[in-house]
Amino acid sequence: MSKVFHVDCGAVYEGDAATTITGLDYLEGETVAVLADGVSVGPKVVTNGEITLTTAATKVIVGLPYTTTVKTLPPDPGVVKKRALNPVLHFIDTGKGVKYGPDEDRLKDVPDLTEGELETVDIPVSIPGGYDTEGQIIVETSEPLPMFLASILYDVTGGD
Repeated sequence: MSKVFHVDCGAVYEGDAATTITGLDYLEGETVAVLADGVSVGPKVVTNGEITLTTAATKVIVGLPYTTTVKTLPPDPGVVKKRALNPVLHFIDTGKGVKYGPDEDRLKDVPDLTEGELETVDIPVSIPGGYDTEGQIIVETSEPLPMFLASILYDVTGGD
């Protein structure tokens, strides 16, 4: 499990298995992201300074969620239209919930990431579409889990 948390204004509970996490008065009324024993358990609303989990956990990370977005630069400014071919995303110690695509409207889940695990994987991905003026790849996550995208390797071809 991660030794850091990927939320804003985060708090950590570590101790005996518990379903009620208190001490969250500073987040009163906020919808928070929750990571319980390494698994994202969905959003919760802080009421009376606490949240309630459906399953007891010994390590809980709570905080305000945010979205991390990586958008590549156009691969070759000298080519009017281009296409990224055979992209491979190389992730290190990354949790489930990462999405990728050619733009924000066509994101899909990265396969091969396991719930509750941080994995180092190479993911060959399929980017739909033909030649365009951008040739970009977007990688995004809103989960309270680490996403370390070490590299994106791909071939670029020019077109009409």
